[in-house]
Amino acid sequence: MITEEWLKRHAPIVSGASLPDGTVVGRWRIAAFVARGGTGEVYRAIDEAGNRVAALKILHRTDGAARIRFGREASVLSGMHDRAFPAFFESGEFEGRPWCATEFLQPLDMPSSDSAVARLVLGVCRAAGALHARGYVHRDIKPANIMSRDGEPVLIDLGLLKKAGAPAVRVGGTVSVVDGRPVGVGTPGYAAPEQFLGGEISPSADIHAIGVLASTCFGGRPPRGWRGIIRRATSSLPSERYPDVASLARAVRLRHLPTALALCAIAAALAVIAIAALPPKTKVPSLPEPESVFHSVETPEKAVAFFGEPETTAEPEQEPVEEPVSLPEPLTEPMPEPVVESIPQPEPVAEPTPEPIEELESGKADEPVQEVAQAVAPAPEPAPAPEPEPASVEAAESEAARANSLVAEGIEACSHENFRLAGNSIWKALEISRDLVKRYGEKYSFILAKSEVAYAEFHHLANPDLGNMTPLAYVGAGIALLEKLPGNDDGEARAELDRAIALQKKMLSAKGLKLAYSERLKEKRIVSPKRKAVAKLAEDMVQIPGKDYAICRSEVTQALWKEVMEDFMKDAREAARADPEHLRNVVDGMRGIENPSTSKGADLPVTNVSISDVQTFLGWLNKLPEVKFYGFEYRLPTAEEWEYACLAGGTNGFCRLADGAQVTAESIGEVAWFAMNSKGKPHPVCTKKPNAFGLYDMHGNVAEFTSTQKPGDMFEYIWKGNAYDGNNPDDFRADLVYSIPSSQKYNICGFRIAR
Repeated sequence: MITEEWLKRHAPIVSGASLPDGTVVGRWRIAAFVARGGTGEVYRAIDEAGNRVAALKILHRTDGAARIRFGREASVLSGMHDRAFPAFFESGEFEGRPWCATEFLQPLDMPSSDSAVARLVLGVCRAAGALHARGYVHRDIKPANIMSRDGEPVLIDLGLLKKAGAPAVRVGGTVSVVDGRPVGVGTPGYAAPEQFLGGEISPSADIHAIGVLASTCFGGRPPRGWRGIIRRATSSLPSERYPDVASLARAVRLRHLPTALALCAIAAALAVIAIAALPPKTKVPSLPEPESVFHSVETPEKAVAFFGEPETTAEPEQEPVEEPVSLPEPLTEPMPEPVVESIPQPEPVAEPTPEPIEELESGKADEPVQEVAQAVAPAPEPAPAPEPEPASVEAAESEAARANSLVAEGIEACSHENFRLAGNSIWKALEISRDLVKRYGEKYSFILAKSEVAYAEFHHLANPDLGNMTPLAYVGAGIALLEKLPGNDDGEARAELDRAIALQKKMLSAKGLKLAYSERLKEKRIVSPKRKAVAKLAEDMVQIPGKDYAICRSEVTQALWKEVMEDFMKDAREAARADPEHLRNVVDGMRGIENPSTSKGADLPVTNVSISDVQTFLGWLNKLPEVKFYGFEYRLPTAEEWEYACLAGGTNGFCRLADGAQVTAESIGEVAWFAMNSKGKPHPVCTKKPNAFGLYDMHGNVAEFTSTQKPGDMFEYIWKGNAYDGNNPDDFRADLVYSIPSSQKYNICGFRIAR
């Protein structure tokens, strides 16, 4: 069980395949190992004719539960004739192990711009909608399960697929138990809270995951047009989320509509004022009445056309009818099933007019917008009918008293480790208190704060793994509410605030963490005494002016690499003691990975790593509490992002400095270490002049990996910049491109990370 849990948390593993290259499975020949998960392995395979490439997934666990899930995944995928899913080829058994072959897809770099995130979300909504129409919930939507087909998102891994309405997995009438404590099903951070409470599984869980996905793409700081959408999609109460993915997709498509309407109204008002200011005898052309200006935006579809986006329907306008035009209802019809393109060289397929969850048109999505007054999602679908109001203030007070009683009952149940009763009681208290605040305002904020703190305590006790940030998020929300209450300096509010702060400290100290104030970022941050470089990483990220990504001011140092990889290898060695031969071989094969650099030094850039090593590092880094709590997702920059950041406004292939000076081939030594000044070795980071963006060493110290693959070769990646041993200044230009195999390691190659 220890080994299995380790594999689940740290997949994919980049070595340790159970099938050697050249093994023939059915009509497929194994060409390369791709990844390993908790129950299966994925290989790149080629068919006998040599003209079709597939992703071949084969189980390494063959127990009954694993076989049932695998069979369900293969069965559902074979019937999903939709481009939002990989094409299914065939399935079978090999030496008693079930396998299936599907379309081989490329990894998808998570976008960060407004329009690119919208295209990703709409593509995932399309896939989730197709599953929901067939009565299934994916339950594990996350970046690792989204691949790319020509830049289009494709949803993979249906291993946690479950029928909607079914209860969570239970053992003996309780929530599933691992190592003596209850756990949920799904990826912490993306999985909805009800997946960890043993509640009913519904499409709302996938909507929660899609909202988290969008927030992650924006680094936890979404643009104004997205804030209400993400807030609603990720609500901890399923009833407050979007009713279906079609409604979520519609909100994304129309996210700028309220601002556009406001601007149009302002323009119309200014026009009326200007006309009124004209001299009395001036002949004014006839204008339509003010209300006719907005006649064409009575429905969302026409509103999109009015403000420059393509219309979603092609039907001609009909004669007006007596009844007023009403807003469209959320989609309830199952999505159409377009035919999956053949592989290779798919023929173009004529498609019907797009539904609201088709891909986003380009248009004006990237233009800045003004913040609107409403914080809710901008989707114009009719609001659900409100719950009946309490008959009187006495009834509201009665509900508040009930919520108080449920909180006390939940805390008492926690003390007896009756987590099922505790979860149900506190969850109900949350629903009641949020409803009271929504109806009657801040008067009932105190009971809401108490409910949130109690839920944090329950979640921490029931699932103490800090990899799931839900407990800290809830206790933080409770503290924020309590600090705003007028009477927070005395009485019950003061006592509850002290209890909440003590609980937060307890949860952090259990993992050797604490809160520290960041002067530069003007906020509190989680830090760990043993991971100072990780905590400092957020301080070192530089937001690129005019762009929607940040990049680290220096290469990844050996100090940062060691903090991350020492934890990784400690966990790997502990899991390897559970015996499996292949796992011990994996650990042995990664010996020395804690610091593979030839020239050692904490402030020197890490070198002698491959793309595969870097991917392992990033995967582990993004799981650390100091990163995960804030929703960050660190990655490699693309070649284009790297080049733009390096130049910082330079126009001759070299960067521009903060004082406006342009670096040239002759003055490259001011910003770079190369053969003429390096003495044949790498140097500590940030010791040369920075460019105008505040970035160091991009022209020279070590060559740096990017996430961009060499066109036409999936095993070679582009790296930029040059290294300390280069002697031709022209070879240090930012626009030069080099390539390196994904498995190759060089003493001159390192990397920096983006977000």
